[in-house]
Amino acid sequence: MKRIVTPLCLLICILILLSGCGGAAKLPSGQENADAGPGATISVSPLDLEEPAWPVLSVAPEDYGIVYDAKSIEHLPEYPLDKLMAYCLGADGAFAEGAFCELYRRFLDAPGTVLTAIALIGDEMVRGTPARDLLCRAIASSAAWSGAEAFGETVKRCEEAYPTGRAADVLTSLKEQYAAAQNAAE
Repeated sequence: MKRIVTPLCLLICILILLSGCGGAAKLPSGQENADAGPGATISVSPLDLEEPAWPVLSVAPEDYGIVYDAKSIEHLPEYPLDKLMAYCLGADGAFAEGAFCELYRRFLDAPGTVLTAIALIGDEMVRGTPARDLLCRAIASSAAWSGAEAFGETVKRCEEAYPTGRAADVLTSLKEQYAAAQNAAE
């Protein structure tokens, strides 16, 4: 239980920190920036994620007690994001399809959260491939089969929100995986 709670608490703390640090801040009512006109915004550059030498999130399904059976598919919407990502990384066949669809749905619902969580995985490898690329492939394959409009709009918003940094690197991988998935579908 401690192995699940500690990474989850860390992820929540980082997400809370990042949610308060990004974007442009509007000046409080009645205050103006001396260099700009009324109603101007102050640009606040978001902090990029640190790259610690220790793993932030586990990519191993066994660390979350994941068992691949018919009942597990029913409970995917209840999984915390880190557990869902580990499930995706260990799944194949029908188990993978349901998990990939759930991860894609979450990307559409909260793209910044999903990009940040994938970025937190760092350079972890699964079966000789970066876990980041496998998760991006999972989202991209579901997007390629589900329709490009919602995916394209979400990616565009993310490009504006994350022009640089580790989340931008994940976004680049996601776009590459999406292009490959579209080519495979043709």
